[in-house]
Amino acid sequence: MSNEILTQEQKKNYGKFPEVLNENQISKYFTLDNLDLEFIHKRRGNANKFGIALQLTCVRFLGTFLNDLSEVPNTVKEFVAEQGV
Repeated sequence: MSNEILTQEQKKNYGKFPEVLNENQISKYFTLDNLDLEFIHKRRGNANKFGIALQLTCVRFLGTFLNDLSEVPNTVKEFVAEQGV
């Protein structure tokens, strides 16, 4: 019996987006609620607020923060931006 928690495939894909996200995934993990927006809007500058919003939602979906936000799919960026961030 193995003591491994993650399979090799899971380890390889950890912290990475799948090629395609469906609408259910996007709405479940990338929707900002009022507490999220309150936290985000306390930050300075639109770019910083947007970055915080992306990190907050990405950690929910991926289980980790990203070092490079350019890895976030455009569909996710657009969905988060449309929420007033």
